Amino acid sequence: MPILLLKKYWKYGALAIVLFGAFTIGKRWEAAKYEKERAEMATAVSKAIIAREQAIRAEHQAQLLVDADARESLATDLATLRTRERDLLTMVDELSLVKPITNVVVEGCEENEAGEQVVLANPFSDDFVELWNEAGGHPIGD
Repeated sequence: MPILLLKKYWKYGALAIVLFGAFTIGKRWEAAKYEKERAEMATAVSKAIIAREQAIRAEHQAQLLVDADARESLATDLATLRTRERDLLTMVDELSLVKPITNVVVEGCEENEAGEQVVLANPFSDDFVELWNEAGGHPIGD
């Protein structure tokens, strides 16, 4: 009986085998195509990642150079400022805020036997003292 069925329906069996084979070949074809597309996409993504990584590294190296130059410039400026501060402190230590009496020329001075001037009285007049005191007061206005 199975042989009779085979003889009678062999065309359908052959068609089913051909369709199954076509389906299997199509499935494998699409799987290979999908794998190829995925591999190409993975390659493109990895190339993009590598290119971006190289750009970031180049940018980082450039920033390192800029930072090194800035660090050197700041160190130089700091050294200059420290030298100036030291010089200014030395100058302040050596400063004399009062003129020596021999350099002051006032109306109330006389010369002694050595030719030096001797102050007989306060070198500041009453007008100067009044002006000084007024200048130290609160500002007028506002």
